[in-house]
Amino acid sequence: MVRDTLKAIRRKKRERQKQAAPLRLGEAMQEGQAPPEGVTVNALLASCGSDIIGLRDAALISLAYDAGLRVSELVGTTVSDLRQVGDGSGRLDIAHSKTDQLGEGALAWLSGDTMARLSTWLLASGIGEGPVFRRINVLSGPPDASGQRIVRHYIGARPLTRQGVVAILRRRVLEAVDCGLVRSRARDGR
Repeated sequence: MVRDTLKAIRRKKRERQKQAAPLRLGEAMQEGQAPPEGVTVNALLASCGSDIIGLRDAALISLAYDAGLRVSELVGTTVSDLRQVGDGSGRLDIAHSKTDQLGEGALAWLSGDTMARLSTWLLASGIGEGPVFRRINVLSGPPDASGQRIVRHYIGARPLTRQGVVAILRRRVLEAVDCGLVRSRARDGR
């Protein structure tokens, strides 16, 4: 109720809404070069590891950036929506969109890098149909003979939720900052 009241007051005063900062691609950091200020796609991708979770997150970030998808469109993406073309790039059929009131759908171009990340994720996860982005359950078993814990990853059948995608992106931003791939305003004292 309070939120709606404040929204009505702002509408009456005709205050301009604050826009979210754009997510830039960014340049690859050279040795000795300071990290860019603000989050970039390259910093997020660099924070993804080569394990199964990192492969999923890299594919998710890359697809979201290339196609300019909303979270709801991202979680609704299925394997049958993806199509690779001869030059290594791809196409994404977007069946439903918030801005597509007539339900006509849209087609988005995907770079070769994004298609490679998607292919790597789909092969590693064994996903051949259904939702592209799914929850990964991590189970840690007892230690083996060398004392290392055995970690198993189980890919779920259902798509990620909107909250899951937001949590993934938040975690990747924090990891990028921790790895020094992004200059944080809070750390710079601004």
